[in-house]
Amino acid sequence: MPIKVIKAVQSRMNTALTPAHYLANILDPRHHGQSLTPKEVDQAMNFCSEHHPAALPTVIQFRAKAAPFQAYMFMPELVDNITPLTWRQTTSTLSCLLLLISSTQPCC
Repeated sequence: MPIKVIKAVQSRMNTALTPAHYLANILDPRHHGQSLTPKEVDQAMNFCSEHHPAALPTVIQFRAKAAPFQAYMFMPELVDNITPLTWRQTTSTLSCLLLLISSTQPCC
């Protein structure tokens, strides 16, 4: 692929992707933010801190794979064979977190 095309795609991605997208990537059990740069992770966490401070502790627990999120919940055999929605529905804390982030209604 020509370098000009690659640069154009990268430029478009940098314009289109926001800290909210990076946070969604972090909260997706298939990706868990692994493809993000440290700067993008910082932007996502700052976005969460500024716009959803009540959710920040749960996001940190999720990233650390700490209680209530158990290590087995992130096994490739599991996350590769179920949809993210099904995965989230099994964890009420994450479901509540996602509702909190996507609305202004209290969920728990």
